[in-house]
Amino acid sequence: MKKSFILGLAILFAALGVAAVSLMSCGGGGDSSGGGTSSGNTGTGTVAMLLSDGPADEYDHLRVLITEVSLLPASAGAAPVVIFRSGGHWVDLLEYREEDYLLTIKKEVPAGRYAKIRLKVEDIEAVPKQNSAAPCSGIEIKLPGGKIDLNPREPFFVSPGGTLSIRLDIDANKSINLHQAGRSGKCIFRPVVFVDVKEGIPVGRCPKVLSGTISQLTLNGANQVVGFSLDLQGSRGTIEVGVQEKTPVFNRLGECVTPGVLKAGDDVKVRGKLVSGGVFEASFVVMGQLLDVAGTVIGAPVFNGSAFTFTLEPFEGQELVGQIPVQGQACTLTLVGCDTSVGPENLKAGMTVRVFGKLVIDGQGSALRAAAITLRNREIEGKIASVAAVSGGKEVSLSEAGGGLVLVFIPHGAPIYLEGDGPVPIDLLCPGQTVRVLLDPAVSAPLTAALVRVQSEGHKGMVTSIDVPARTLTVDLGGRLTEKVFVEPGAVILKNREDFQELKGFGDLRVNDYIAYFGLSGCGSEQPFHAFVIVIGDPQP
Repeated sequence: MKKSFILGLAILFAALGVAAVSLMSCGGGGDSSGGGTSSGNTGTGTVAMLLSDGPADEYDHLRVLITEVSLLPASAGAAPVVIFRSGGHWVDLLEYREEDYLLTIKKEVPAGRYAKIRLKVEDIEAVPKQNSAAPCSGIEIKLPGGKIDLNPREPFFVSPGGTLSIRLDIDANKSINLHQAGRSGKCIFRPVVFVDVKEGIPVGRCPKVLSGTISQLTLNGANQVVGFSLDLQGSRGTIEVGVQEKTPVFNRLGECVTPGVLKAGDDVKVRGKLVSGGVFEASFVVMGQLLDVAGTVIGAPVFNGSAFTFTLEPFEGQELVGQIPVQGQACTLTLVGCDTSVGPENLKAGMTVRVFGKLVIDGQGSALRAAAITLRNREIEGKIASVAAVSGGKEVSLSEAGGGLVLVFIPHGAPIYLEGDGPVPIDLLCPGQTVRVLLDPAVSAPLTAALVRVQSEGHKGMVTSIDVPARTLTVDLGGRLTEKVFVEPGAVILKNREDFQELKGFGDLRVNDYIAYFGLSGCGSEQPFHAFVIVIGDPQP
């Protein structure tokens, strides 16, 4: 039940799937094109490739070494068009949660019809969380063949002069399906990836900050800097960046300067968004290193003219530890959403923020000098302790990780999603489930949900019977345990093969199929499991 299926390209990376994951991490422009023409059209277009990812319950890091990404033309015998080639580029897939990572924008891609995306990966590393029971910990991960071809339901087109966006969305909890390969002492990695292909520039989540080196400035007739060519970090190609006269630029001390100080050879960080023509329109540019720190605002901000300060309590696992002063300047951006500018007066005590800035040290100590501050609504994460029906919705009691119960009102109509998947009905919220609740800032009492994300469960076993009219399976979980599974209408069903993957329907499920399925248990012992994604694979030893 993926939310965005432009071409319905739900892909399961099978035995060679590790390679698939790699694409998600980094792809790029390295070598220019690399042979091949598409199916008969003349001219060229632009391809933007992005990655997105979801959380992983048992792993802190999932690193892949990507060596090549290419598009395979639909016409038989045509050579692949290489859009990224490298001696090896490491990417940590789990770094990209709820945001897009721009692999590359590849220009001069031969126009025409393409049938597949080919990924090549040389190595993979999975780092489990402390005290987790993650499968295959300390065991070599097997990468059969080192490549995989992603087969969409139908071909996709690169139009002459047009831009095609390809987003690879990996679901980490479903994808990290490591299991030992017989007695080989190795593991096979079979990730689940959804691919969205659309004409034009992708919309939705914000891109990650781009890192690279300015190779050439773009000047207007008045000799003013209006942009530059950015060689992306990791040999992922070059992207054109646009700047305006008022685009905030920060020097190596975090001070406000103008775009005119930029020069070729500068290492910079750029945040912004893709616009028409494959240009990355900058919302700010930072010279040198940049810290990205999320945390909680402690106390009300103090204003002194256009400057302001507040204290930040970084979240656990951030680049900074302990409370630190944050300094805002006249050029500091205060943002909501992707790039919507608001005033710094919107900063409030207790608010969750993300600060992009420079760590500066002077005679008075250290501070985080902010280039941009993004405001987030307060979020509560915990396990559901109880659910009660009330007027207009449900009252949910959450047990937070730090202890204590919090009551949250979830109104009817509030969006509720599985992590990494589509919407679920409010009646599937049950005690024991782990949820993340984004609170509505417009309602101070009671605490009211603006968005709820529910952590999905994963089970696996052998299908022993199928009730077609009821869309229900009986699954042998092993150990004399069985489970009834209701297959949700619109559920994504994928089947593995040694060298390709394909979408299936409910009617393709068979008795004796070994499946892994993901969704939510019903509320009550007599209720079936509700499956939103099913992967048909080979039995594990």
